[in-house]
Amino acid sequence: MHHAASRRGVRFLPPHRAGDFPGRDRITAIARPRCGELFMDYALDPMAFGRLQTYYFHPDERGWESGNRTVVCWVARPGDAELDVSVRGNAADLDPAQREFLSALKPLYTAAALRPVEDQQNLTTATAWARRMAQAQAETVRLLKDADLPGAEVPTGRLVAELEAGLPFWQQAAEAPDADVFLSRLRSVDEHNGEQHIRRIRDLLDLPLPAS
Repeated sequence: MHHAASRRGVRFLPPHRAGDFPGRDRITAIARPRCGELFMDYALDPMAFGRLQTYYFHPDERGWESGNRTVVCWVARPGDAELDVSVRGNAADLDPAQREFLSALKPLYTAAALRPVEDQQNLTTATAWARRMAQAQAETVRLLKDADLPGAEVPTGRLVAELEAGLPFWQQAAEAPDADVFLSRLRSVDEHNGEQHIRRIRDLLDLPLPAS
């Protein structure tokens, strides 16, 4: 994977793929989650930069036929806000507890980044994402329980309890019969996001605190 830093974020260039043009929908279905995963691996601690969003360029049919098989991904702040620092992380700069905590949150953050775009959302897509979120949150809970975070045991326990309390609502959202029920379950999930505990753990582990 090649990469280049830009003033507004980071660009990733996944490997070229041969074959006939797969269509915009197919490229998007592959590019969006892959860009999110690459960003998580690249940044290590995306929360340190506040709200960010992944974007991508992909070739059209003419470009594909001329040999352009590269999807270019980058990350920036939503809207016109500038991002004038690199978001690239270096594992060597993290101590073991910091690495364990960030690794535990990675499944949850990666799945959250794949939330369907609201103006294209349909119930089937939304419930499929909720199902993925339930799986990711369960994995984050498991990793947090196994993590060794000296000095942060109490808020970690509270975070685990909040995430466990939110899990049934993700599962209910995944089985929602209509959009109103789905959105209702998401509001219940938000009440158990554990954000205050995450901030407390970050403070205790000497990780940067993003703007609220």
